[in-house]
Amino acid sequence: MITGTDQPFRIKGYYLVGNAVLPGNKHKNDDLKVIIQINNDIKDTEVDGARSEAILTIASKLSNRKAVGTCRNIVYVPTIRSIKDQNYQGIYDVYGHTWLKQPNGG
Repeated sequence: MITGTDQPFRIKGYYLVGNAVLPGNKHKNDDLKVIIQINNDIKDTEVDGARSEAILTIASKLSNRKAVGTCRNIVYVPTIRSIKDQNYQGIYDVYGHTWLKQPNGG
């Protein structure tokens, strides 16, 4: 089972991406896509698979639930790929409360 003390070590970051971060009203009801970047640098082979499986299970159970006060689903996508390697128009660091890449247009 994953506890709060495991989070900083197992997960590198949470990032809001996709149409929901684009400016304007045409995307106001789109899903909120949250990328969970798993820390792949930790190599404890006895528990690594179990921890990754637990993260995938929890993300699956939490996905497609409505964000509080909205009609938007939240979709969690665990990955080991760096967020910098992804081609999103906008990337918001949820934990750090900062834009890694600000979207353009509207």
